[in-house]
Amino acid sequence: MYSVLLALLFSCNSEQKEIPAGKLSFYHWQTQFEVDTKIIKQANATRLYVRFFDLYYSEENFRVLPKATLQKSKNDSVAVNEIVPVIYITNKVFEKITTADEIDRLIENTLGKIKRLKTNKFPDSVQIPEIQIDCDWTTGTRASYFSFLRAIKKHPLFQKTTTKSNAKISATIRLHQVKYSEKTGVPPVDKGTIMFYNVGDLGDISETNSILNLDKTKNYLEGLKNYPLECSIALPFFEWAVLYRKNKLAGILHDLTEKQMNTVFSKTSKSKFTAKKDAYLDGQFIYKGDKIRLETVSSGKLQELKNLIDDNYPEEYSVILYHLNSQQIKYKNFDALRPLFTD
Repeated sequence: MYSVLLALLFSCNSEQKEIPAGKLSFYHWQTQFEVDTKIIKQANATRLYVRFFDLYYSEENFRVLPKATLQKSKNDSVAVNEIVPVIYITNKVFEKITTADEIDRLIENTLGKIKRLKTNKFPDSVQIPEIQIDCDWTTGTRASYFSFLRAIKKHPLFQKTTTKSNAKISATIRLHQVKYSEKTGVPPVDKGTIMFYNVGDLGDISETNSILNLDKTKNYLEGLKNYPLECSIALPFFEWAVLYRKNKLAGILHDLTEKQMNTVFSKTSKSKFTAKKDAYLDGQFIYKGDKIRLETVSSGKLQELKNLIDDNYPEEYSVILYHLNSQQIKYKNFDALRPLFTD
């Protein structure tokens, strides 16, 4: 994205402490599998949380279908010993899939697809110690979703899909689900991953940063100290440009170059720009007068977020950075983040 946001480079220091193995992992969220082995080595990461596919309910076909399936050659380097398949499931699925038989078929199809992808795209040496389900459930879908979570680990295919006898099932948890846990419930899983990003209002053109808004994050920390589930912490280290048309959210643009920014947009404030001509960028048509807000996460802001978590969450936790394919991680020397994970 805009090079001004990527300008800080940090040189390696031989006296810097090594990040403890296993303390830091990454989400891999792109459909096309691609890893930077240098970043994996710098982070001393032994595990990747890999988005395998999404599940959505097709109104046209009256059934649950997969999309955004991981694309990978079996020969592509993995660079880690363990992967955790992550399956994103839309809330609509659990509005439609409610009976025990329907849930059982959904589990069988989900585990079957995970198993096929692991067999066809990853070497036998790579282990699956955990499967993670990502769903922003509501009070209306809680019963069906929690039934799914309870049943998936008990299904005979679970042990055939995972590669360890003590393999776990985990679930992502949004901050509002932590604060209002008495209402939303605590997912019946072995462990959770609390997502400390996207708390701001993406649709509000006056928002300063929807990825990381520390003031709004503080409002959701009630209940964190007493949350009754072992949890990892997911931290943001990515960037995007939020597109507005007539002051309404129109889309998100990824990986804008400095040339694109200078050619298409005029700067109106520190992080806001206005299109000075029509253009086609990142698969979207930009009209003259459209506005964008550049959103990024600096190492300093990430440190502030981690301090806030440490003050409110007394348990030991591992960190998963979202996400490995972010241009911020690619263009910033990873040593900038090292102090966060070696204290």
